[in-house]
Amino acid sequence: MRRRKKLGLKLLLLVSLFAVTSIFVLKIWREGTTTSSNLPRSLLTKLPPQNFSLSDTTLLTRKLDQMTKQRAIAYNYAVETRIQEKEDFLSKYCNSPFVRTTGSEGSLPVGFTLRLVHVFTRHGDRTSMHKLHGTNTQNYSCSFPQWYKDSDDVAKYFPYSMTRLAGKHSVEGHFRNWALYPDKPVCSDSELTSRGALQHINLGKHLNDRYIKRHSLIDANETFEEKLILKSTGYSRTYQSATALIYGLLSQFDLSKIRIEHSRSLLFCSESQHSNLKCKCPRASDYKERISRISSNISSNRKQNTALRRKVASALGLDRSAIPWLSAIFDALTPAFCHGLREPFHCGGDTSNTECIDYSLINALFKEVSQQEKIRIRDPENENVDLKYALLSTYPVLLEVLRRVQLISKDLIYDGPKFVIYSGHDVTLTPLLVALGIYDNKWPPYASRLVIEAVTRDSDGGVFLRFVYNGKDKTDRVSFCKDIVAKRLCPLKAIVEFVSADMLGQFNTTGYEQACRY
Repeated sequence: MRRRKKLGLKLLLLVSLFAVTSIFVLKIWREGTTTSSNLPRSLLTKLPPQNFSLSDTTLLTRKLDQMTKQRAIAYNYAVETRIQEKEDFLSKYCNSPFVRTTGSEGSLPVGFTLRLVHVFTRHGDRTSMHKLHGTNTQNYSCSFPQWYKDSDDVAKYFPYSMTRLAGKHSVEGHFRNWALYPDKPVCSDSELTSRGALQHINLGKHLNDRYIKRHSLIDANETFEEKLILKSTGYSRTYQSATALIYGLLSQFDLSKIRIEHSRSLLFCSESQHSNLKCKCPRASDYKERISRISSNISSNRKQNTALRRKVASALGLDRSAIPWLSAIFDALTPAFCHGLREPFHCGGDTSNTECIDYSLINALFKEVSQQEKIRIRDPENENVDLKYALLSTYPVLLEVLRRVQLISKDLIYDGPKFVIYSGHDVTLTPLLVALGIYDNKWPPYASRLVIEAVTRDSDGGVFLRFVYNGKDKTDRVSFCKDIVAKRLCPLKAIVEFVSADMLGQFNTTGYEQACRY
C-alpha cells in the first residue's frame, strides 16, 4: 500500500511539473511558434529523451527544466518555418539563416582544377534605412540570443570568438575600433542584425565545404591569410558581414593577420589597381540620375502604385502626401516580416479603420516594385540606360577580376590569392548581374552572393570560368558565354573580349576615361 501511495505521489508530481511546462510551451506556441517536427536534425538530437526515470525527483526536475529550455529554443524555429512556407520571392528575400545554405559552387567536370574564386556578397539582414511614421523600426535584436547560439555548433562560439579578437584585428584606419559583430540590445537604422550575421556565418560554412574541404583550394601547407583578399565598403553592415563570413569560412583564422581593405566605391573601383584609371565617371553618374527620373515617372503613372500607397497611408492613419516612394515603404516594412513579427504588423488610424499592414500587403509592395523595375529595364524608349550604367560602373572591378585570372593563364605555378571577397550591397550586385546579362529584375536577397570561379583544364592548362549566383550555375546565361559554353564552362577568351572591347564598345571607344565623357 505504501509503495503504491509513494508511486502515486511521484506520478502526481510528474503530471504537475509537466502541466507547468506545457502551459509555458503553449504560451510560446501562441506567440507564433510550432512543433519541433520541422527542426533541423542537428537540433532534434539535442532535445532531451521523453522516457524520464521516476527514481529521482531531483533528476526529473532538472530534466524537465532542460526540456523547457530546449523546447523554447525549438519553438523559435516556428517563425522561420512560417516564413519558409511562403512560396514566393519575399520569403527568399529574407533568406532565413535557419535553412541550410546550399548551392553548386565548386561543381566542376572531371579533368578540371579550381584555381581562384571571386565572391561578391550583399550584407546580411539589416534594419530599415527609411523611417515610416507609425511603425517601430528599432524592434530588432542586434545581440546574439541564446537560441541563436544553441542552434549551431559554429554559431555557438561566434560571440566569444569576436569578443576575444576585439582590438586585435589588423585593419585600415577606417575600420579601426569598429565592432566586429552586432552586440547591443537594440539596433539603430541601417545596421546589421544578429540574424544578418548568422546568414553570413552559414554562407562561410557553405563556401568552406565547397572550396576548402572539397577542392583543398587552400591546402595545409599554405597560410590562409596570405591567400585571401577581403574588401568591404565603409559601412558597419558590410564590415560585420565580412567578419561573420570569414568566421564561418575558417573559424580558427587569425584576424590580426587579415587586412580588410576599405573600398570608397560601392562598386569596388580601385584606382590603386589600375594606374591609368580614375573611378570618377560623370557619364555613369548621369545614367544613374536618369534611372531615378524614369523610375519616378513610371511610379506616378501606375494605378497599382497609387492604390498601394493609399492602403499604407490608411493603415498608418496618415495623409498620402506623408508616405514616401514605394521602394522606401517596402524597405521600412520588410523587417517586420523577415523577423517574424505577428500579423498584422500594424493597424493604425481610428477604430473604424480595417486596413492593416500584413504579409499580403508587403508582398504586393514587393511585386509592384519589381514590376516597375522590369518595365524600366525592358522599355526600348529608355535606350538601355540600366545596361549602360551597369557597364560603366562595373568595368573597373571586372577588369580587376580579369587581370587576376589572366595571371593563372600565364603561370601554371600561380602563387597569388585564391579567395577574393567583396562585401557590398544590393547596389553592388545588381549592376554586376545586369552587366553579365543574368539579372532577374528582383532585388538580391540578404546575404546574396555572386561567385566567379577560375579553373584550369588538366590536359593543357586552358583557363575557363564559371558564374554562380546564389548557388545556381548561370554560366550558360551570361551574355558573352551563352553561345560558346562547353561542359558548363566559359573560355577565358570570352571575358577577355567582353572586358577589353565589348563593355566600352557600347560608347564607341576602348578607353574608360573617354567612355565616361560625353
